[in-house]
Amino acid sequence: SILRRDLDGARALLEGAGARVPSSAVFYGRAYVNQLRALIALASGDLRHAKESSAQTLRQFDELGATPDRAIAVLEFAREAMKRGIAPEEVSRWLDIAIADFERVGNHRQREEALAMQVDRLRHHSSPVYEPRRERDLIERVSRLLDSLSDSGELMQRSMEIAVEHFGAERGVLLLLDSETGR
Repeated sequence: SILRRDLDGARALLEGAGARVPSSAVFYGRAYVNQLRALIALASGDLRHAKESSAQTLRQFDELGATPDRAIAVLEFAREAMKRGIAPEEVSRWLDIAIADFERVGNHRQREEALAMQVDRLRHHSSPVYEPRRERDLIERVSRLLDSLSDSGELMQRSMEIAVEHFGAERGVLLLLDSETGR
């Protein structure tokens, strides 16, 4: 990709391509110009322009019935955004589109690549799902612990073990306030 080598060179190429592809020209040319525009915006961290250009690219590829081109474009958008750590909602949407499009055209290798990226994104960037029952279970376990132990040291130790287990943490810290000193 041109973005890996020279961002300024990509911008210059874009300007030249935009001048050669007027609005009435070939739809493919305009779609690829917008794709490059979106990739440059992502590489620059300009999320607003990236969203606009990527949406325009997808619309143009849709109008052309160019599902393989659309799938490759959204995969590139997702890859660039993931590399920069930006636009997690867009990345998820782009990967969903890529997975569906690659499935539709029978491109199993790139579908697997998009699925692997989605799994990686979910592993590293998703927030835990709120589960009321799980929270209630934690409260009940701590309540039983409070009723059964009188030694404050053991109570703190066991409470921390339960919390660390519940949240899937490797370790935890308990900060206590001394009511006499306020520290």
